[in-house]
Amino acid sequence: MGKKVWEFNLEDGKHTVALEYGDWSGRRRISVDGVSVIRTGWQYAEERGSVDNFEVSGVPCVVERRPHLWAGKFDLYIKGKLVEEEEARRERIRQTEKVDRTKVYEESEAGVLRRIKEAFTSDFATQAREALLRHLRSLGVEVEYVDERQQMAKLTGQSIDGIIIFETNNPDQRDCAHYVVFGMGSELASRLKAKSKEVKEHRLRGKVRSVRWVGGPVVQSLNSDVDLLQLQVQEGQTSIEVKPDKINHWVRIVIPAPGRGKWVARVTPVPGFPGVISEQLPSRATFNLYNRIAEHIRNYMRNKYKPD
Repeated sequence: MGKKVWEFNLEDGKHTVALEYGDWSGRRRISVDGVSVIRTGWQYAEERGSVDNFEVSGVPCVVERRPHLWAGKFDLYIKGKLVEEEEARRERIRQTEKVDRTKVYEESEAGVLRRIKEAFTSDFATQAREALLRHLRSLGVEVEYVDERQQMAKLTGQSIDGIIIFETNNPDQRDCAHYVVFGMGSELASRLKAKSKEVKEHRLRGKVRSVRWVGGPVVQSLNSDVDLLQLQVQEGQTSIEVKPDKINHWVRIVIPAPGRGKWVARVTPVPGFPGVISEQLPSRATFNLYNRIAEHIRNYMRNKYKPD
């Protein structure tokens, strides 16, 4: 037996109409406020339509069965107006509450992350560039935006020659920036390729106690700098890559974005730049770390460079 319930208010208060029915037998029983008012016997299964009239507190009501596939659908009308079924009404309320919960979510940390992810639009590179340049100048770094085509900023008085700023608008691959050292000979490309990896207390898990660089011969210089390795652990920069670029004759120091593979736990949007979070901007210590890596690269090129 199927069952449908309608709840509604009339002038004398709240009322409930309950319908019990058999799809195949055609039997129906209608109750008003728990009192049975209509009861039908067996009817032919092929009789799909029916109309049952009754009153609730003197108000005319109709339960109408409309043909629908093999079962049919029941509707309650009061004074010719359709009454929403209780189950459907509760579902509508649940959906409304779901929307309300979504509003709460939007103000939560997860909501902030989602909005940041959605903020990667065509002008995101411009936002990121302005935010990073302003931040570096606040650290006392002399930097000037010089190349619109390659999103390149030039630094003065640093081992880092330039910064390629947020060259991708893909939110799943949002490197903070590529820090660049100019003047690489193409024959040095394989020697300068390097990547840092975490060294943990235990082989597969545990606290990160150090960093080890792997790759070309330049890693000998990087691994010999104990202060650099300790600084990487302190600043949480344990997965840095050095990528030679034969086409442009420079070396990129590639910094993975915060939370690569998962969103960062702490999120602070930069005021005025909705698509940028402050965790993407380097601290003074972190910038000095990048500059120190650039110094190792520059020294290696100076000592090993051979003209083509």
